[in-house]
Amino acid sequence: RLKLPEEPPEWVNSLAKVGDRLVSGYGSAEAAEEAARAATPAVELRAPPPMVMIDDESDLEDMAYSGSDIAKRELAWRRATDFVLEKAAALERSERYEDL
Repeated sequence: RLKLPEEPPEWVNSLAKVGDRLVSGYGSAEAAEEAARAATPAVELRAPPPMVMIDDESDLEDMAYSGSDIAKRELAWRRATDFVLEKAAALERSERYEDL
């Protein structure tokens, strides 16, 4: 357990509470998983979000510049993931030499 100086905000545990409600409503984790599977489309019927299909970032930037809120969010997400992956790779490279 983390020893935090104060209680975490309510949103931190919101996903865990959803899982608790599912399990309590269905009686077991297996029954809750089965209910979730029944409510989720089959893998072959799932479609990716439209922004995933845009590979060229300049098109996405044009859409964002034109005012598309979804394009702005997608662009921010892509840049944030690139940033995090770059930082993780740099950290991994630097840690290789510390073990020697």
